[in-house]
Amino acid sequence: MHILTVFLRTWRGNARSAAHRQSMASIENYILKSGAVRYRVRYLTPDNTSTDKGGFATKAEATAWMHDMETRKMSGIFISNSALKTPMGALIEEYIALTAGPSRSTIAQRRSHADNWLLPQWRDWPVGRVTKRAVEEWIERMSASGAGAATVQKVHQLLVSVMKRAVDANLIPSNPVRNVRLPRMSKARHPYLTYNEIAELAEAIDPRYRALVSLLALTGLRFGEAAALRVSAVDLDKRLVHVVEAVTEVGGVVEFGPTKTHENRVVAFPQVLAEQLRLQMIGKRPESLLFASPDGHTLRLVTWRRRYWHPALVKINAARRASSTDGGVDFPKVTPHDLRHTAASLAVRGGASVVGVQRMLGHADAKMTLNTYVGLFRSDLTAVADVLNESANGSRLARALNPHADEPVEA
Repeated sequence: MHILTVFLRTWRGNARSAAHRQSMASIENYILKSGAVRYRVRYLTPDNTSTDKGGFATKAEATAWMHDMETRKMSGIFISNSALKTPMGALIEEYIALTAGPSRSTIAQRRSHADNWLLPQWRDWPVGRVTKRAVEEWIERMSASGAGAATVQKVHQLLVSVMKRAVDANLIPSNPVRNVRLPRMSKARHPYLTYNEIAELAEAIDPRYRALVSLLALTGLRFGEAAALRVSAVDLDKRLVHVVEAVTEVGGVVEFGPTKTHENRVVAFPQVLAEQLRLQMIGKRPESLLFASPDGHTLRLVTWRRRYWHPALVKINAARRASSTDGGVDFPKVTPHDLRHTAASLAVRGGASVVGVQRMLGHADAKMTLNTYVGLFRSDLTAVADVLNESANGSRLARALNPHADEPVEA
C-alpha cells in the first residue's frame, strides 16, 4: 500500500508539473526597424512544442491573446500558429487525392475544378487566412469571368469539403466558407417530346438504335445505364428491365460501375416496346450487351451522339422543311439525356405519382423528383382538381356552395 501511495503522489505531481509547463507563457517586447515597440507571446503548444506569436501593438493586447490562448488550451480547442499557416495548396491536393468512395468521373471532375479554380486562387494562402469575405470576393470574380452558377456551386462545395477536413485536422477552429452567398441557378426548361415526336426520332435514327431511343424515352434510363444493359437484364414476359450498372467514360477510358445513385432498380416498360426489345435480343447471349457499337464494343455517348443522334435530327428537320410550304418547324433541340425528361413527362401525364416517377428515374428521393419536375406536377394537380369538380358536380355540396345554380340536387 505504501508503494502504491508513493506512486500515486508521484504521478499526480508529474501531471501537475506537465500542466504547469504547458500553461507557462511569457510576454516580451522587441523593437522594429522603424523604432516601434511590439510585443511577443512565447508559449507551449499542447504537444509541448515551444512557439511564439508576435506583432501585438500593446502589452494589453498580448496579454488578452495569451489568456485566450490558455483558455483554448484548457478547453481542448487550441489551434497552433503553425497549423494556421498550413498552405491551402497542400490541403487541396490531399483532398483531391482521396479515391475511396467517389467514382472515377467524380474524381476527374474534382481534379478539373481544383486545377481551374481552386489552386490558382488559394494555393499559397495559409488556411488560417481564408475568410468568408475573401471567398465571397473570389466567387464574384468567378462569376464575372463567365463561370456558370452550376460550376460556381460545385467549386464552392469542393472548397467547403477541403476546409471541413482542415477543421477535423485541428488546423482551423471552424469552417469559414459555409453559408456564403452563391449565384442562383435558374430552373432549366426541359424539352418534352410527344409520342409522335418520339416516333419521328426513332424512324430517323439508324435502325440498330431504334429500340435504344424508344427505351430511353419510355423508361427514363440514363444513356450510361442503357449502354450497360445485358440481354439477361430484360424480362420480356414481365416487361421489366433490371438496372444494375452503368457505363462511364473518363479520360477516354470506358468503365462499368454502379449507377449514379449506387442503387439497383427495376423499371417497367410499356407493351408497345416489347417487340423492339425482342428483336434487339435475337442472336445474342444472355451476357452480351443489349446495345453496342456496330463492331460490338461498348457505346460511347460522345461518339454515338456525333455519328447517329445529330444526323437523325438533321434528317428530321430536312424532311419537315421539304414537306411544308412554309418551310416547316424544326424538331425540338434535344439531347439524349432529354429523353429522360420526356419519360418523366409522359409518366406524369399518364397518372404516375411523384414516388412512381422517382422510382422509375432512380432519384435518391421524391424531393429531387418534385424539384426537377415541379411544373409537370402542378399541371397534374390541376387535372386532379378537374376530376374532383366533375365528381362533385350535381351533389348537395355543389348546390350548397352555389345556391343560385340550376343543377338538380342529388339526395
